[in-house]
Amino acid sequence: MGASTDDIHVCIMCMRAIMNNKYGFNMVIQHREAINSIALSLVHHSLRTKALVLELLAAICLVKGGHQIILSAFDNFKEVVAEPRRFHTLMEYFMNYDQFHIEFMVACMQFVNIIVHSVEDMNFRVHLQYEFTALKLDDYLERLRHCESEDLQVQISAYLDNVFDVAALMEDSETKTAALEKVNELEDELGHAHERLAALEREAIGKLATLEAELAQARAERDQLAEARRQVVEEVSTLRRAQQDSRNRQSMLESKVQELETLTKSLPRGASSKRSFNYIFLYTNFLLVWFSETTG
Repeated sequence: MGASTDDIHVCIMCMRAIMNNKYGFNMVIQHREAINSIALSLVHHSLRTKALVLELLAAICLVKGGHQIILSAFDNFKEVVAEPRRFHTLMEYFMNYDQFHIEFMVACMQFVNIIVHSVEDMNFRVHLQYEFTALKLDDYLERLRHCESEDLQVQISAYLDNVFDVAALMEDSETKTAALEKVNELEDELGHAHERLAALEREAIGKLATLEAELAQARAERDQLAEARRQVVEEVSTLRRAQQDSRNRQSMLESKVQELETLTKSLPRGASSKRSFNYIFLYTNFLLVWFSETTG
């Protein structure tokens, strides 16, 4: 058994040497059975061998398409070893050990960081993160907070700093949903308000048109009344002038009549009476002509 396990360590060293070359690296990642064999080498008793395996798997995970290749390799590992969960054996090695091997611990945390946080899709990252949370990784990392290894602390901090708080995300999602519902509600209210405002504007425009028509009619009636008043004032003024002229003529006529009466009384009686009568007759005709002209 010892010889075979040592052979596994030698094989992993050889695989690392091959993968240090670009051509060799490409050949390895195209051979799924080779990747599955590397992943299965995690069962080697040596923590140094386990660290080498994790370094190789992490390197493959970083190339295009490599992430899915590594996940498939651990799916195969789960079937072969009969794990209850994917990555269960790896977390058992990480959390339950006979001796503390810092190189393996750092390699393991680095691998977990790459597996979880190299994914762009947020939902998939949360899914992978939950796989390790279900294996009690989060609780164990809290206990490792006081580890003196700086390299391990860097990897632990990198993981915890990039972890998605699912509860906070759910709360944010619920808050966002509530906010969107409120926005939709407010938009509906705003739409109804716009409709009411448009109706009020139409009603106001109608009333304004009616008031403008009534105002125009009132102005026309006012102008008509003003014109009628002007005509009445003018007629009254004319009548007053005519009345005054009539009074003046009446006064003058009375004065002339008095003069005629005085003249008649002053005429002598006798032979000259006929001449006097002719004179009075002419004077009277003169007064009548004058009166008719002044009244005409």
